[in-house]
Amino acid sequence: MRKRWIYAVQIALSLVVVMGLAIGCAVPAASKYPADISGHVTIADKLILHGRESAPSENDYVSWIVDVSIKNESYEDAITSLPGHWRIVVGNEMYEVAAFLKVIWDEASEPEITSGQTGRLTTVFSVPRSLTLSDAQLRYQGQEPYSYGKLTGGDKVVAYDWNSKTVITEEEKPEERPTEHIGKMEEYLFEKQGKIERIKLRTIAYWEGDSRDTKIFVANDSPLVLNAGFTPTSEISAGLSVFIDNLSWRGEVTRHITVPWWSYSGTKFDIGCHTLTPSSFANEYEISVNPTNCEWWIKIGVEP
Repeated sequence: MRKRWIYAVQIALSLVVVMGLAIGCAVPAASKYPADISGHVTIADKLILHGRESAPSENDYVSWIVDVSIKNESYEDAITSLPGHWRIVVGNEMYEVAAFLKVIWDEASEPEITSGQTGRLTTVFSVPRSLTLSDAQLRYQGQEPYSYGKLTGGDKVVAYDWNSKTVITEEEKPEERPTEHIGKMEEYLFEKQGKIERIKLRTIAYWEGDSRDTKIFVANDSPLVLNAGFTPTSEISAGLSVFIDNLSWRGEVTRHITVPWWSYSGTKFDIGCHTLTPSSFANEYEISVNPTNCEWWIKIGVEP
């Protein structure tokens, strides 16, 4: 009888141990990464940047716009959207943030998620069209150890407007306004040895508006001439400033046109002009327009 009682006690203790293990397993485990990250993906064939359409440089690639949710559990430094800190990872393959973000990224305007905080940010990757979400992970590598997260979503859209952070469906896709300038031979002013001369060039780009704007223009290796002008909307004061940055040498080569523009001879023109000399390694320009009480236009011409 005593042996049976001992066996009963041993069995009861064993049950307590098993139940304790089961309860322990039911407690959620702490995050295995210093940050909890996840991303919702929108897939776009084209991006709209400053009103202009662009697409990944390779035809079989698309843009993944990723809205990232973040909880910084224990990273000492703040998490930001710095392009070099994020990757899409598929096995041993990695895909970087789209090249244009590396150019326009501005630390001052980006969110910072410090330790213990939650936040959101948006970034863009260029990935193969054949890549599927189930194969991919999001990786934050701005600090060590790296953190990984799941990607969801996958809705496909015609285009994504980066500046307004909105999608464009087939029905909403804006029609490109036809212009009578593109492809036409037109008169341009250009500076030659300190004098302003006139020349006939073929117009390859044309924009107009009445407010501040920024345009991205990618040229070939041919020399180009940019002309800018305006129509006043005020009798008191009007003017136009155009800043031209070569993005390949950003911060080093900047051209500034003020219209009305005075030539070296002192003759006043209503058109500002500047000659661009692109090369195969420096051919992307950012054109910033700053009008004052006017309707403006800009055109770029090339020799036929």
